[in-house]
Amino acid sequence: DIIFAGYQEAGLSGISDESNTGLAAQGWKYKVAINGSDATEFDITTTSTDTYAALITLMNAQNTGATWTLVDGDLRLTSDAVTGVSSIAVTAGSSADLLVGLSITMETAVTGDTTPPSEIPMNYHKALPFLVAYLLLLEQMDDKLAGLRRAEYVKTMRLFRLSRLTRDTETDRNDGLRNRLGYTVTMP
Repeated sequence: DIIFAGYQEAGLSGISDESNTGLAAQGWKYKVAINGSDATEFDITTTSTDTYAALITLMNAQNTGATWTLVDGDLRLTSDAVTGVSSIAVTAGSSADLLVGLSITMETAVTGDTTPPSEIPMNYHKALPFLVAYLLLLEQMDDKLAGLRRAEYVKTMRLFRLSRLTRDTETDRNDGLRNRLGYTVTMP
């Protein structure tokens, strides 16, 4: 499988949106470095009844450039960037550490692949955002050439229409002349 966006998981299993986090009602801190940037500390405040869905909503409201989700029963932070610049590093907060509160040790981060695929991978349905972004990049690079191709197409179509119009007009004139002179036009 091709990894299109870097991510890091918490190492949990069997967690669902409705699962209770077990966190106390207080402020929690954690740090995240996205795509090689310096780590930014985030501060969230939970209630003692928060589910993982509520926790994910709180965390996603604070950070930009990455998205928290539940994947196969595990908490995952995924970079919004694709390919080689795509990386995540979640670390402990300065106090009231969220990772300690959740009793987790973040797993080794997985970085995005640095090269586009040369064939359709098994996880192609996950690849669509990457492939669309890649094709848009190619289109932007090819924009000047594409503009020339469009101009050439317009010119060719204009010449084709003019030649057809000229041919039809001459045929109509010749048929009209034949009819006035009494000749019959028969098609073989």
